[in-house]
Amino acid sequence: MLQYGNLNMDNFERIDESINLVTKMNDILKDIFSLKDDYSDNEELKYCFKVLLFDDKVFSILSPLLKIYYLRQYNISLTLNIKDAREKMPDIMAIYIISLTEENLNYLYEDIKNQCFDNFCINIISHDNQDNQSNNLLTNFYQKISNLENNDCIYKISIIPIDLCLYHPKIFSLNIKRPYLLLNSPNISDDIYQKYLSKISNGLFSCLYLMKTYPVVKYYKGFFGDDIIKKIQNNFNYLFKTSQDAKDEFKLKKNAKRTLLLLLDRDIDLPIMLHHAVSFGAMINDCYGISVDGSSNNDNKKEISKFVIDPVNDYVWNNKLHEIFVDVGNYVYEEFKKYYKDMEFLDKVNKPKDMEQLENESKQLAKSIETLRDKKIIGNILSQESKIYEQLNNIQKNKKLDDIFQMECNLLKRREKISGNIKNDLIKLLNNYNNNDDTKEDIYRLCLLFYLCNSKNLTNEDIKRLEPYIMNKNAINYIKKKIDETSIRESNNMNMGGQYRQNNSMIMSGLYSAFSAVSNLMSYEQPSISADLIDKLIKNQNIPNWVTYDFLSRNIEKDGGNFSYDNVICFFLGGGSFGEYEYIYDLLNQNNYNIYYGSDYIYRPIEFVQDLEELGKVNENSFN
Repeated sequence: MLQYGNLNMDNFERIDESINLVTKMNDILKDIFSLKDDYSDNEELKYCFKVLLFDDKVFSILSPLLKIYYLRQYNISLTLNIKDAREKMPDIMAIYIISLTEENLNYLYEDIKNQCFDNFCINIISHDNQDNQSNNLLTNFYQKISNLENNDCIYKISIIPIDLCLYHPKIFSLNIKRPYLLLNSPNISDDIYQKYLSKISNGLFSCLYLMKTYPVVKYYKGFFGDDIIKKIQNNFNYLFKTSQDAKDEFKLKKNAKRTLLLLLDRDIDLPIMLHHAVSFGAMINDCYGISVDGSSNNDNKKEISKFVIDPVNDYVWNNKLHEIFVDVGNYVYEEFKKYYKDMEFLDKVNKPKDMEQLENESKQLAKSIETLRDKKIIGNILSQESKIYEQLNNIQKNKKLDDIFQMECNLLKRREKISGNIKNDLIKLLNNYNNNDDTKEDIYRLCLLFYLCNSKNLTNEDIKRLEPYIMNKNAINYIKKKIDETSIRESNNMNMGGQYRQNNSMIMSGLYSAFSAVSNLMSYEQPSISADLIDKLIKNQNIPNWVTYDFLSRNIEKDGGNFSYDNVICFFLGGGSFGEYEYIYDLLNQNNYNIYYGSDYIYRPIEFVQDLEELGKVNENSFN
């Protein structure tokens, strides 16, 4: 096991000793690739050559794990997209990992019918057993292949719930594009809404499946968490009905600590989504966006268009995600010095003084042969990290983001209590950036953030001061109308159903009601309402209108229950951000909780602004 500085480069074990989603995903792939527990006595099948086939969605999920040297360990000699043209390959086991679509099943059926491979191991990444369309697709597929003369070539067909994208061992996304816009659009159809709920429940079930945990759930009463829980419960029922082994894996030990799943509505904390944090992860995502498969990179450009995340090997990303990016730059520099020193012995091997030195250094080299690949990975990681850091540093200096960041922190810490001094400092800052085209978007974000944090106390003078820096008024009009809307909703005390659709918004708890109910929980120095709320929920404190559901007893617990937790999954519907994760991590890590952060989509601040602007346009007629 390679030791690098004070880092252990066996990354699956090194990140931390708690549950690691990347490790769990890797374990599932090992079972699939090695055909574990099936035909274990069949040596010919066990060591046969294999071909791996996947679709675009699966590649975006698994690409960080599908390294060539890793696949070779399992005799996987070729990887193909299911759409790729292929010829007949005898004496080959074909391993399919695909999402459940009619197109994919048609490709698969044609491969079986044409006998492209001798054996087929089929894995589907998710299945909503309550969805008629999904069930019909599978039923029709089974009927079609049952009529084939060579259907005995099908090794097995399995459902493996891994329908989520891992950006980090503790951060995942379902990659549902622009969910805040979707959930707040007045034109959303029942069909789109049901598909959204299915994606959410399947994604959350995938996370729980990876962790092998049966959680306690807390969510806002009346919010469509009820529907999500029902769907996840149905997935568990289907899993246990079809697999006794899975049922045994999920058994709880007596007096064991539980996993807490928190379903959180984005409107609980809108301002944090406009905050450009200076943590390493937030800076990378905010300035470039992120990718796991590398498909968004343009090698012809001198500057990096997207940062390619490798949550398996990139120990800098895994360990320094939430730290200030300036400190990470110093860390990368020190790691580079260690790396070059560690590689010095390779140069000496080529010019030994005598046979004794040659023999000694050859022994040292022989011991290191297996780790040279890891050393190359380290060098590549440090090169990428240093390049991206240099560009981030230039962006920060050119835009003077440190000043903007400090102002944003002051606004977030003093929501609804913004003093005259802060207002004066804001105007000075705005005047300093008035003629800088590079920072127009950042200044616009800052104005929206001020508007949100000071929405109850805005004066006409404040608005006049902001107007020269506001690109258009669509986002502000939407925010203002939403505050009015949620205020009316709260006063009417409306009865919410599973398919809530009232006042053109599908998210139950609105901005005004969220501030009213939650802002009193905030500590003065904590910029995140969501972090403070999560802290209280973990401690089982009574929060008005929040309920606790136990998957084990299948009941809503009275008074929130008296559970103790070791793992906490914070999942945001309507979008999340790396900046928000930073504050949640900093607050809760002090109490030794294992925090996992997930969302239907990880936004960049400017993307969230675009959603607010679009909602301002879409909702203009329906609000008036």
